[in-house]
Amino acid sequence: MPYSLDIARLIVHGSEDFFPFPFYMTDEYRQIFLKEVYNKLLYKPDYKQFIWDVTLSCLNECIEFIESELNDNSRERDEMFNYYYKNAHILSDIILRGKEIKY
Repeated sequence: MPYSLDIARLIVHGSEDFFPFPFYMTDEYRQIFLKEVYNKLLYKPDYKQFIWDVTLSCLNECIEFIESELNDNSRERDEMFNYYYKNAHILSDIILRGKEIKY
């Protein structure tokens, strides 16, 4: 779904703390954000499918940043890399379990 990548970018880059990013998004805000975006969609998929699409897009967003650092040998692995790497593992575990996500 085209909307899911835009949503994922905001969710993935909004950490629970101010570091490593200049803004943050708590889990509560993520849930509010997801529900509000879903409610404003003109054509709504099933809510579980909507969340699943966003979850897959979040993993994609993490992988893009991991790949960028891994392909650049001049860059040292830093907190940003660790942030995306940790989140990619969490998302991978969710995806491997299937659609058992709590909504």
